[in-house]
Parts: sequence; C-alpha cells; structure tokens
Amino acid sequence: MSVRAALYVRVSTRDQSLVEQFRGLRLEAQARGWRVVGVYRERQSTRRERPELARLLAAAAMRRPCAVASAVAA
Repeated sequence: MSVRAALYVRVSTRDQSLVEQFRGLRLEAQARGWRVVGVYRERQSTRRERPELARLLAAAAMRRPCAVASAVAA
C-alpha cells in the first residue's frame, strides 16, 4: 500500500513558478512511491491569509494524506 501524500506549493511573487515547484514535488513523490491525494497551490498569499494551507492542515488532521511535501519560494 502506498503512502498518501499531499503537495503544497506557494509563491510570493509573479516571477516565481508554481508549475516548476509542483513538477519537482511530483517527481519526488513518484520517486518515493507516494500516491498524491491532494495538491494545494497558493500565489501571493499573506501570512494571515493562506486558505490552501488551512485546507491542507484540515485534511491532514483528518489523516487524508499521510505525508506532506512542500515547496515554498519566498
């Protein structure tokens, strides 16, 4: 049985790429044999407003993913 994983990517400027971050995380998940059950993306979020991170934490609390991989560009 493979590990259920969630991927979280966030960028804070328009110059940064969610696509590149997601691609790297997806490859890491594949290399580890993880099954991706959720993808959470945020663009230009503030410290107070990160709705996708909140969704991810809620899912993790309910044990939907067993692992979380994150790429965040500052």
